[in-house]
This record gives sequence, structure tokens and C-alpha cells, in this order.
Amino acid sequence: MKLTVNLNPAAKRAMHEAAANALQDIVEDDLGDSQNLAPIEEGTLIRSGFTEVDRKTLQGQVAFDTPYAIRQHEDPTLQHDAGRKDHFLEDTVEQNRARHIEYLQQKVAGA
Repeated sequence: MKLTVNLNPAAKRAMHEAAANALQDIVEDDLGDSQNLAPIEEGTLIRSGFTEVDRKTLQGQVAFDTPYAIRQHEDPTLQHDAGRKDHFLEDTVEQNRARHIEYLQQKVAGA
């Protein structure tokens, strides 16, 4: 059995736009949450955080741009202030995953 669905081009564009907008919201949410967990001494690491979304391919990223960001993220032996931790971005993405999937589904379904 084969099922073919042809979407109205306007509906397809609306769904794509809704997905792109939702993706922007999602990466911004992950950035904010990860900044709340990232190690802080002078605040440079936190301020270096940024997001990017390719609206055409629907790919987004959250990144931190300091020479030591990877070490701070990956090295569990480093000492951090209370409430701050290693794996601050990875843990945030995992913690938010189910909520973000639901949010994306709702936005696309409402398009």
C-alpha cells in the first residue's frame, strides 16, 4: 500500500515557517537555561553563548565561544560554584527535549 499526500504549497510554507519559529524559540530557551548552569567566574563564558538557526534546513545550534568552553563543559573534575556545573549545555538539552518536541509539534500543528 502506498499513500501519497500532496500539501497545498501555502500550507507547506506555513508549517515550515512555524517550525522555524519554534526552533528559534527552542534554541533561545536552551541557551538561557544553559547559561544559568554554566560555570561563572567573570561571566565571559556565559556572555559568549549564542544561537543560530538555519530557517531553510531547520537546523539550530546553541554554542559557547571561548577558548575554554569545551574544557569547562566536558571536564567533571573542575570545581564550580554552587548551582554551576559541567555538561551545562548537554544536560539542558536533554532535560528540555520532551517539552521542546511537544512545543514544536504544537506550533506546526497550529500552522
